[in-house]
Amino acid sequence: MAIGAILISLFAAFQWMEGEPEEVGMSSGRLEEICRAMRERSKLDALLVIRHDTIVYEWYAKGYGRHVPHYTASLAKALVGGITLIMALGDGKLKLEDPAWKFVPQWRDDPLKSKITILHLATHSSGIEDSTPRKPGTWKAEFWKYPHHYHIARDVAPILFEPGTGFHYSNPGMAMLAYCIAAAYRGSDVKELLRDRVMRPIGVPDDEWHIAGYGGGEPVEMDGLRIYANWGGAAYSPDAVARVGRLMLRKGVW
Repeated sequence: MAIGAILISLFAAFQWMEGEPEEVGMSSGRLEEICRAMRERSKLDALLVIRHDTIVYEWYAKGYGRHVPHYTASLAKALVGGITLIMALGDGKLKLEDPAWKFVPQWRDDPLKSKITILHLATHSSGIEDSTPRKPGTWKAEFWKYPHHYHIARDVAPILFEPGTGFHYSNPGMAMLAYCIAAAYRGSDVKELLRDRVMRPIGVPDDEWHIAGYGGGEPVEMDGLRIYANWGGAAYSPDAVARVGRLMLRKGVW
């Protein structure tokens, strides 16, 4: 067996320990209160609490469980956008200070968009206007329709301020980060790289996570790129999310 396959096997063998909250400095009573409050105030489907690699509390609604994929909404910005960016940075495919026009040539001569960097896209400081509210008949509504996201984000969404001088939460900005990462890995499939480089090594089965186009459809094929939505549309099991979280807490040392 190749060394790489042996290492992946060893990493995947990791399992959480199980114990009582008090063993890791938490309160059983408080966790029960928190879970009850969340169930009363919102639609709670899953709650998994882990500390020091020890599962101390779990609650799941009917049909859900530790290993059942759940729609992540904007948590995809971290799970997909953040992790693929870290992967690309580690591979030397791009740098945070790189101007985005290196990957989006249409922005090179634009007086404002030419100043947008990868860091600006990743930190919502690009100045690109957000796509909400989704008023019918506007570009904001069109952004959410497959497969228009990246065309709208690249060519239509206005710039509200000079990049790097403010903060404005922006789904189109994240979409353009996905575009840049796909361009940086041109010729490769970002989902396959994420699977082989991150998810399988930390022990996440292929059927416990999914990324695609927004809304779960096919990734968008555009400009010779295969682009996966990183602002929404992903599905991860609670265990998969926890394992990615552990990887981040340990600064990439699994």
